Amino acid sequence: MIVRVVHAYAEAQHAGSLWGVLAARLARSEVPEGQFSATFGRQVHGDGSESFVYVTTWHDMDAIYAWVGGRDLVATPRLFRGLEKLLDGYDVQHYIAPDLSELEAPEPVGMARSTARAPGSDSPESRAGITY
Repeated sequence: MIVRVVHAYAEAQHAGSLWGVLAARLARSEVPEGQFSATFGRQVHGDGSESFVYVTTWHDMDAIYAWVGGRDLVATPRLFRGLEKLLDGYDVQHYIAPDLSELEAPEPVGMARSTARAPGSDSPESRAGITY
């Protein structure tokens, strides 16, 4: 599974317009093949500028390539195409995530108790008969 994180930044004079367009685009968008989830968020800063984050999870990189229309993942992200004049910057990251259904449950961690002490050991743990 791939986690794709897109951050975008807008100065105060463009932030409201950008938010409106992005919200409308997301409301009309259909879930692309190979995408598991999508979350969009907005952060307003004290100076009126704003940051936006769009986090999606995908089956694999091929699904992302199909959605963006090629292998260039550095070009303007699909969600922001045509809005470049409103953006002050953006960045895109991709993370490999484990398929949690394939992971085995970890062994429970516990403390073993023992009354035996190692010769010459006088640590508090040893005196208490606890072995880690």
